[in-house]
Amino acid sequence: MLVIGLDLAGPSNHRDTVLTVFQLNKNHLTFQKMISNISDEEILSELIDLSKSAKLFIGIDAPLSYQDGGGDRTSDKELRKYIVSLGMKSGSIMPLQHIQEWYI
Repeated sequence: MLVIGLDLAGPSNHRDTVLTVFQLNKNHLTFQKMISNISDEEILSELIDLSKSAKLFIGIDAPLSYQDGGGDRTSDKELRKYIVSLGMKSGSIMPLQHIQEWYI
């Protein structure tokens, strides 16, 4: 079995999208390869090719929603406005891409 890790950065950001492949060997994983700067089409093609020779287990890290081009989503803006009305600083709410950069 192959264990695939996929970090999706968004439809217009292939640069930060990464696919990793590990071979499951009894109770440990062995690194096989990593592909970065990969498009959706390339991901699909790679997964189809890999599935021809082994079963796949795929873990995906992806945003629940996406603001094309980055920046605040409508929900971010509304939450930011609300917390400012409570006296908090607007910087307490970060757009999703900033949170992702901290995570990396």
